[in-house]
Amino acid sequence: LNDPKKNLQPKKMFEIKPEYFDAYEAVAAGVFKEKGVKLTYEIKENMKDIVEQKVLITDSSSWYVPELELEVEAGTAHFVPIKKLIDQVRENTKRYCGEFELEKDFEAIAEGKKAFTFIIEDPLGNAFILTDENDKSNKLTIEHQKRTPQQENEYGIQSKYNAKTGKEGEKALLEFIKKSNKIVLLTGAGCSTESNIPSYRGNIKEFPESIWTTFDPTICTIDNIVNSSDIRSKYWELETHFMAYRDKAKPNDAHHFVRYLQESNKLLKLVTQNIDDLYDDAGILSENQIKIHGTMSSVSCLTCKEKVKGGIHECLRRYKEKGDVRCETCKGIVKPDTIAFGQALKADDLAEAFDSLDKADLFIVMGTSLAVAPINKMANNALRANIPMVLINYGEHTYSHVADVFLNGKAGELSQRMLSLLKPF
Repeated sequence: LNDPKKNLQPKKMFEIKPEYFDAYEAVAAGVFKEKGVKLTYEIKENMKDIVEQKVLITDSSSWYVPELELEVEAGTAHFVPIKKLIDQVRENTKRYCGEFELEKDFEAIAEGKKAFTFIIEDPLGNAFILTDENDKSNKLTIEHQKRTPQQENEYGIQSKYNAKTGKEGEKALLEFIKKSNKIVLLTGAGCSTESNIPSYRGNIKEFPESIWTTFDPTICTIDNIVNSSDIRSKYWELETHFMAYRDKAKPNDAHHFVRYLQESNKLLKLVTQNIDDLYDDAGILSENQIKIHGTMSSVSCLTCKEKVKGGIHECLRRYKEKGDVRCETCKGIVKPDTIAFGQALKADDLAEAFDSLDKADLFIVMGTSLAVAPINKMANNALRANIPMVLINYGEHTYSHVADVFLNGKAGELSQRMLSLLKPF
């Protein structure tokens, strides 16, 4: 941004902090302005150069191009040229709708052949448009806007800690559950630690040595698994280590709590980041859950996609005997059906997870610090849709202050408490 060859605003170095890309992280870190901002950029000349200029659209920003009848709601952050934003919308529209009426206008604006107006509104005041200070032909108007009470509430600005906690929080959760019939849950590793399965990040006292303090996370990147036999061997050592815990594990009350919601016909969807299948053991029906990060139990060939008969245990047996595991059909590399670093989540699973919130009347997040994208953005969507949100987690995190209820503690222990209070209902 400080390129001396380009007189681009702002003159001082603008540090783009990670928080700018997530509204709730920005609020938690105090990275927001006293007022919101509306940026209106009227682009009439030198359009080809202008569309290559970058804009910062934060997670809380909406943006508009009136000439294209285009309105993009808040929820996705970008620091990219204007051209890329226009092209992305055009490509997505064409993919899902086919040919559309304004497609040629989209192309003309993206190619800098047509005048247009680009507008950003950001209630946190962090968005900006990078402009040439010597450009007198195109007008950038900056309006500072007072946030509405609804926006103050949405982003948790009014009070640092709005959530009900302790006994008051438990009472509020019971009332939410009593009134709700379409509950969506998002769960993480904290729901399995009380089944004696170690967490990945080790913030639970019983497991100070987490998976990632015992093993290097880079052995779980898909490129390393595919390209290095040495790293692949370490990967299978990790799986051996994990399954030693999993084979002895049984569901705890964090799993039984979900079963209770299912049997009470209140469970709309369980979205779990866990790969241990303990919810299966607890009796959660497959149609009621989305294993967003996959499952350890089955194993597939990365080349021919054939499933390995006998699953993970057969693969561990072969690894112990031969030091490597290959597909018996095509000799390709096999791995458990989990999502490794560098692998994309299944698009259908991700869409179903987010779509479930459209029907939800309560969103419960349990046993996760919401640190893993993109599934953590379910919390953002729930907040924007004014769906009551309950967090149950061992320790505070980014979203603790914006939830309706925050219960600080172990998922299993708190679930047992909830079950004992819910049974009379």
